[in-house]
Amino acid sequence: MEIKWRTQIQLEDWPLLLKADPEKKVVESYLGTSELLEIRDKNQLLGLLVLQEKNTTTVEIMNVSVVKEAQNQGIGQQLLREALRKSREQAYEQIEVKTGTTSLVPLIFYQKQGFRVVSVLADYFTQNYQTPLVENGVTLKDALLLQRSLID
Repeated sequence: MEIKWRTQIQLEDWPLLLKADPEKKVVESYLGTSELLEIRDKNQLLGLLVLQEKNTTTVEIMNVSVVKEAQNQGIGQQLLREALRKSREQAYEQIEVKTGTTSLVPLIFYQKQGFRVVSVLADYFTQNYQTPLVENGVTLKDALLLQRSLID
């Protein structure tokens, strides 16, 4: 498997990006100021992580997605480990991510990786997305902000 950073979006990225963040306008709003981390096996794209600088001390994971056939095989962990490594190397102090209050799988994944819920962002999805998002039978309204320190 090959994992590498890049700044250019490719046509093949869109299905994965929109799987994790279904509104194209929202995805486009952060791609221009973000870096993409890809993981491939025999030239097949298996997963993407989008990382954006928020300020001089903090980076945010904007998007993470793994193709269905490669889920539950540690691909997401590999992407996250590399994002943590690079962020530390660049002297950031913390990394954060937002997820829906009903996004149980991502919420558990991030907590297993040392992230902690630090706040609830009320009405995040209703204010930032034109189309209502439904997850696990519930219309998403609020987001959870999770953070992890990068300082050992």
